Amino acid sequence: QYPSIIKSYNISHDTKIDLSGNKSPNKNYINTPVVQDTGCVFIKERIGIIPEILDELHKARMIHEDLRSKQEYGSDKFWFHYWKMMILSFYGELGNNKGRFYDLQLAKSVTLSGRFYSKLAQKMLRRLNYECYYGDTDSIFVGIKLEEIQNTLKYIHKRFDRVASRMNAFEGKIRLGFDNYYKKILFVTKKRYVGNMNMFKKEVVKDKIYARGVEIRRGDYPDISKEVQTRIIEMLLIEDTSMKSILRYLLKIRRRLLKGKMKKDKLVIYQSCSKEPREYIREVIDKKTGKPKIKKNGEMQYTSQPVQVKVAAKMIRDKKEFYVGMQIPYIVITDKPKLEAVHEDDFDGSYDAKYYWNKKIFAPVERLLNVAYSEFKWGRLKKWRIKLNVLNVMIENIY
Repeated sequence: QYPSIIKSYNISHDTKIDLSGNKSPNKNYINTPVVQDTGCVFIKERIGIIPEILDELHKARMIHEDLRSKQEYGSDKFWFHYWKMMILSFYGELGNNKGRFYDLQLAKSVTLSGRFYSKLAQKMLRRLNYECYYGDTDSIFVGIKLEEIQNTLKYIHKRFDRVASRMNAFEGKIRLGFDNYYKKILFVTKKRYVGNMNMFKKEVVKDKIYARGVEIRRGDYPDISKEVQTRIIEMLLIEDTSMKSILRYLLKIRRRLLKGKMKKDKLVIYQSCSKEPREYIREVIDKKTGKPKIKKNGEMQYTSQPVQVKVAAKMIRDKKEFYVGMQIPYIVITDKPKLEAVHEDDFDGSYDAKYYWNKKIFAPVERLLNVAYSEFKWGRLKKWRIKLNVLNVMIENIY
């Protein structure tokens, strides 16, 4: 959306006209829908440098998209052909106050115009009696039949063009695209959702799970966490499993964890060290005096080290291989009074079951379940000493 807005309104450093406090629209120039908030307009006589570059990059992107589709996902060649990222970076540099191309008026012209078009599209969709479930930076989730999409898009684009005409902008550049169609979707919070697709990038798929902002996409969670969350997502979005069956599954995992039967490879957490371990040690400064804090025993007080840094420091003492940026594999053995862990090679089978359950396994799925089955108090599963007969009653009371 942002590149289209830049091209439609000819947003560029060499086309900008600063209104110098006079925020009234000027018909001789291109006015954005948010000119009163940005205080600038743009000339139309010639194409700006940035829109011109984006136009050339867009043509090249079409070629590279085909080449990218033939590469292994995540490979160097895959990212080499991922020109969309390069195109989007142009807006990012407009808003980067440390960059050479920073211009707050240009950045606001892009973002506020994007918000304007998103709200306009949602307003039109509601007018057509469609339900808009969620609006993101550059996307809208709407309940609509597949066969009605193209005609609806044409209707919205006509309105977009009328707005562009009224602003004296270039018409036919700002468009909504249709890429993904969800059979079922679960919204957790803003920018956090997971869905079951039957169409992805305009291609028909079957039970393809797409997740954004949830832990199965994070590297600092152990395999057991990703395994459980993936299974819960499948139960909710593919199998339409009952609440009782989901609870039984979670209690089964909980019992395995409590009895110490979880395998080592399921518990390993990976986190990187971006500096040498000694560089993480800093004196604690008293905010009132501005001087280093001293403990009661007379020793200097230092900041606590992240758990992976402690493990890395021991690796160095044990003369194991370590380098800055290395992913440190560790297993948590206790979180009280503070988090402690051991390198996976030093693991003796003892781990903090309560920590893994409450922080790494149950917490991620609880957010999903609180949305899917809000009538059940899932937080009760955090009570570590809850009796087995109470859990059985909980299961039997679910209808």
